[in-house]
Amino acid sequence: MSISGKTKKLLLFTAIITALFVFLTIYSGGGKEKITFLLRPQDSSEKYELEAYVGGEIIDIEGDIGKRKYTGEEAKSELKKLSDNMNELILGNNKSLNEVREKLNLITEDKTTGARLEWSTDNYDICTYDGYINNEEFDNGESVNVTLYCIMTLGDEELAGTYNIKVVSPLMNEELSNKKRIQDEIQKNDMAAANEDKVDLPGVVDGKHVEYINKQNGKSPVLIVILGFAASAFLIAKEYQDKRNYEKNRKYELTADYPSITTKLYLLIYAGGTIISSFEHIVREYDNNIKRGRMKPRAAYEQMKKCLNNINNGMGEAKSYIKWGNDCGINEYKRLGSYLSEYLKKGTGDLKKKLRQLSSESMETAAANAKERGEKAGSKLVVPMIAMLFTVMVIVIVPAFDSFSV
Repeated sequence: MSISGKTKKLLLFTAIITALFVFLTIYSGGGKEKITFLLRPQDSSEKYELEAYVGGEIIDIEGDIGKRKYTGEEAKSELKKLSDNMNELILGNNKSLNEVREKLNLITEDKTTGARLEWSTDNYDICTYDGYINNEEFDNGESVNVTLYCIMTLGDEELAGTYNIKVVSPLMNEELSNKKRIQDEIQKNDMAAANEDKVDLPGVVDGKHVEYINKQNGKSPVLIVILGFAASAFLIAKEYQDKRNYEKNRKYELTADYPSITTKLYLLIYAGGTIISSFEHIVREYDNNIKRGRMKPRAAYEQMKKCLNNINNGMGEAKSYIKWGNDCGINEYKRLGSYLSEYLKKGTGDLKKKLRQLSSESMETAAANAKERGEKAGSKLVVPMIAMLFTVMVIVIVPAFDSFSV
């Protein structure tokens, strides 16, 4: 398989880039930075990896280094700041602590200082220790006061905080409001008819007429319509794609069989056969190969069978050849059909020369097509090759850079 000039340039460029990366990796590896201290991390402990040179010996050193500890006064100051900002830190998506409708952000660790926080409440039914709010059953305008307790610890210092919140009913749009009213009415009917076999559904809620559909036993008509349209669109798209694939495969078959058909016609006519006898011989050989399982149906040969049927049914021979070329649908067969029709009147002498020329040209075209397909196949392999190359480069380069970036 040959490689196109464009592909060769791309591979050459990739090789140059690879060589450059390897050079930089080797060069950088010799300039490791000497250090005399380690910086403590800001948040939590951090791993370190070092090379220690002792009397010409290289020793690998690794471990953890912790963040700087606060002094007693610093810890008290940081906890006081944290407590003062707590009202804003725990709000979450709520407007204020006097109007809590959604989950609170009860943090358990302050990322800046590393302080630990433990939470508790005086009403776990309404607000849990992790900030979840249970207000789904609240009536519109209902509210409950809850006290939150927090113990903050930083180093050896500890600070307790108390925060008061007011949990209110959730905001409901008209749909949610209607849903709650209907559910409340159904619950009332359920309690009133506890000894009966059925529970009546409210037909009117807040002066509005209500109808019900059992979703467990029925199918939504909207869903059925949507699924119907989706199925129709899928079938149309599939039919269109199948048609495109059929036309593509048919064109490929016709192009691939053209050199063989022109060569067979040339040899048969050169041996003294007529055009129609040559057609019959080719079709007979094709049918035998089909019966023996040597071939599958091919578009060009099937069109030749139709051409012979048209002649046998009374259509003129010249007209049948032209129709055969047009039915095949590509220019090579159209020209061949025209030549056969034209030379039918002139005799097969000049036709032999023409068929020999067409056979030679078709062979050259087939070779060019095969070469082009091979180049395309080779180009498709370039992307995976480059991806593998860069993966290997990362595996080699990253550890090299890490070794001197401490």
